[in-house]
Amino acid sequence: MVMIRTGYLRWEIEVRDERSPDDLQARQVIFLARPSYRIVRVKSTGHVEAAEEFVRGEATYDAVLRTLHRESGETEVRIPDVGPLQFRYSESDRARMPRFWMEKVQREANAFAHEVVRTAASFPQLVIASAALRAGYARMVAAEVFRVIEGKSAPQPTR
Repeated sequence: MVMIRTGYLRWEIEVRDERSPDDLQARQVIFLARPSYRIVRVKSTGHVEAAEEFVRGEATYDAVLRTLHRESGETEVRIPDVGPLQFRYSESDRARMPRFWMEKVQREANAFAHEVVRTAASFPQLVIASAALRAGYARMVAAEVFRVIEGKSAPQPTR
């Protein structure tokens, strides 16, 4: 099982290269990151955090009530997918100018990696607030994207 971590979050990375439905001479690469676990329980300070999530629209009132009655002081955090991020390229670019095409793929993979880390950072109780660590996470995610592209890594289902 191969996955990538950003703090306490684990991500399954998927990359597909397929023909574009809109343009017969173009292809598109689709990036998607799914959390290994959709719902994560986080030990919290209790009802206050659940109420704040309700105010921000991230939780239901039912979740606030469940947290109020739960004695362990845990909050359920729902982790969203990142993507799908699509980019198109000309099939002729890939055949005639592989270096140019590879630079485009690298730029898109890096942008996607930063988006994954940005999404993970929206859960401060699960990801360290250090900018240096987040930059390192982005490099790890980008490296994993290329492992998936090369076929050396395969995503597992979300639980």
